[in-house]
This record gives sequence, structure tokens and C-alpha cells, in this order.
Amino acid sequence: MSFRQINMHDLMFAYELKERLIVCKSLIEHLFFRKETRWHSFNENLDYPETDENYFKYVNSRLVNGELEVFMRKLLRRRDMSIVIDPYSV
Repeated sequence: MSFRQINMHDLMFAYELKERLIVCKSLIEHLFFRKETRWHSFNENLDYPETDENYFKYVNSRLVNGELEVFMRKLLRRRDMSIVIDPYSV
């Protein structure tokens, strides 16, 4: 099959599948990153059965050169909402 034989529907399907796999990989990496149990039955971590105050932060990630980089950011409190925070500051 040549490139000309692939229709736009097939191309869109392949693109969406690739993007969904990136989202799945991100979710799994985020769950492994936390060393705590959070939302019992959704993120049950038997090695770390308790909730840890040190993880009361946002867990974010970004794709850099094909690799997922996971990091934490401080939670915003209601009083901090008027402050503009750089989402990429680690």
C-alpha cells in the first residue's frame, strides 16, 4: 500500500491512536511518580499505603525530545489565584 492509498480517515485514526498512547503513558508515569496512596481504588499504592503531605502538589509533565519529563509544582491556594504562575517553572 502506498502513501496515496491511505485516506484522511486512516491518517486521522493513526494520529489519534498515537496521541491516546501518549496520554496513557503520561497517566502511568504520574501514578508511578507519587509515592503515596491517593483516591483509594484508583491509585492504590501498596508500597506506600498512606497519603503523604509532601505530595500535596500538582504533578505535571512535558514531552521533551520524545521523553516524558515528570515534575511537581506547588498547589495554588485561593489567595494565590491572582498571581500568574509560569506553568513550566519546576
